[in-house]
Formats: sequence, structure tokens, C-alpha cells
Amino acid sequence: MRPAKLLLAMTCTTTLVGTASAAYADGNDDAFLEALNEVGIEYPNADQVVASGKAVCSYIIAGRHTENETIEMVSEQNPKLTPVQAIQFVNLARGAYCPLPPMGGGGGG
Repeated sequence: MRPAKLLLAMTCTTTLVGTASAAYADGNDDAFLEALNEVGIEYPNADQVVASGKAVCSYIIAGRHTENETIEMVSEQNPKLTPVQAIQFVNLARGAYCPLPPMGGGGGG
């Protein structure tokens, strides 16, 4: 199976949540890009994929979306990604950019 290319239409998500910002290289960006490479997710432009990764967090935070909603949005915006790759992208973006506890965690009290 050939790796899919991330279309990066998620930049419209950045506009949707009103947090357009320029991507710039830092340690998190480098780690995110390397993690995408390790799982076989190809991307045509590093700056765009970094912006898309950051947009995942904006989408989660702004709309208080669930993990499944976020994965669904990534899948819809990037139809060449397999379902597994969409999950991987969301998890890698969250790990690199989101100041959040794990999604779907239970707990309660």
C-alpha cells in the first residue's frame, strides 16, 4: 500500500475557527514532521502541514469537538488519507501542539 499524500485542506479549518497564523519552524514542528514521515504520511508542503496540525488543536479547542469529530473532519478535508492515517494525524498533531489531556479519557468524579 502506498502512503497517501495529505491534501492540507485543513487550512480552511484555520479560517473557520478564526485563528489564521503563519507556520514557523520550531522543535515541535520538526518532531511533528518527523513523526508524519515515520508513519508514512506524505505531504507536499511542510509549512502547510504544520499549519494543519496546529489547526487540529484550534478545531478541538474552539468547538470542544470530540476525538471522533476531529478525525472525521480530517478525513473529510483529506480524502486520500486512510482512516488509520487520519487517526494518526490527529494523534500526532495533538501530541505536538495541543495543551490538552488525552481525549475520550473518562475519569469523572
